[in-house]
This record gives sequence, C-alpha cells and structure tokens, in this order.
Amino acid sequence: GEVDSFLAPLDVEAVHGVGPVTAGRLRKIGIETGGDLAAADPARLGAVFGERGRRIVRFARGEDDRAVEPRGRPKSLSRESAFRTATTDPERQRARLRALAADVAERADREDALYATIGIKVITEPYEVATRAQSLSGPVADPALVRTVSRELFGEFAGDPVRKLGVRVSSLSFTQGDQETLGAYESTPDATAEDRVQRRLDRFGDGSGE
Repeated sequence: GEVDSFLAPLDVEAVHGVGPVTAGRLRKIGIETGGDLAAADPARLGAVFGERGRRIVRFARGEDDRAVEPRGRPKSLSRESAFRTATTDPERQRARLRALAADVAERADREDALYATIGIKVITEPYEVATRAQSLSGPVADPALVRTVSRELFGEFAGDPVRKLGVRVSSLSFTQGDQETLGAYESTPDATAEDRVQRRLDRFGDGSGE
C-alpha cells in the first residue's frame, strides 16, 4: 500500500511507535528501515518487545486500526530527518538543517500559520536527544528567520556525531494581523546560542543579513 511504500526507505524511527530507544534495539538485530520492520516476523519481535513489537510491525505495513479523530489546528509544525549513519561532517549537517528549515517554513505557509518559537532537535550517538528553542517577541512568518535561528541553535552541535535532526516552529497563531516585525525576541531557558542569535537577528532586521 501507499503507507508501507512511503515508510520503506525511511529510518525505522519514522514508524509510529518507534522512539530512539526502540530504534536502537531494532538496529542491533538488523532492522534499520521501515521496510526492514515491515518485512520482520511479528512473532520474533513479539518475543523481544511484547505486544508492542507486533504492533509496530503492523504500523510499518500500513495496518492501523486506531479510530480516526477529528484534526484541529496544530500546536506546532516540525520536520525530522535521519542520516543513514551518524555523520560528523558539518557541511552535511548544515545542509540537512537548511532543508528541514525550508520544509517547516513552507508547511507553515501552507497552513497560514505564524510562529513565535523556533526550535531544533538533535540526536547524537549513542542516541542522545537534545532540544534547543528560541522565542520571538511575537508571531512571524519568515523562512529566512527559521533558517537563521535553527542554524545558530545548532552551532554547539556542529561536528558532533549526529544521527538525526529536526526543526520545529510552535506557539502558532493563525491570524495574519498578529505578525510582528523581526527585530526583537526573548530567549527561552534552553536557548544556549542566545548571544549569537541576537547578533544575527539584529543584522537580519537591519536588512544586512546573510
């Protein structure tokens, strides 16, 4: 079906119900992609993970009998992507981050969403998860700002063995009249690149950004 075909080439962590810890255990037994998981013996995974093992095999095959619930407006929008193997190449890392930032900004545009927080997710070997976020003074819709902030928040991780990256916008607003200018913002407690981001945003707001 369409779902299993879509999941087949993706990292196994893209399958619903598979988090970083489970993904690590699956890789140890040779299951690295959604296709690998779909082809796995449910009984074998059931012996390892219990009922959850059989369930994630069904999800990988596109078999999901959960009730469909009405979808309201999202509270956040995100995009994640895993490398086949962990990479320490800063250029590969930044290129992937730029693509994710562009995808998230484009999705926000399609949803007519403004965002007041921009964040990243970084998974490094051995599957350590870190998040960083930056709060703006008000909702905006600006792809260049998503790219700039995500790049600066990622600065402390550049060159680390990165397995997976994610970019997220949150604190969403769907009223275009609420949009703020790009100049001012305040940092969240976990935004460790505060000073560098401030300098970049000051330049960006003056029209002299990159």
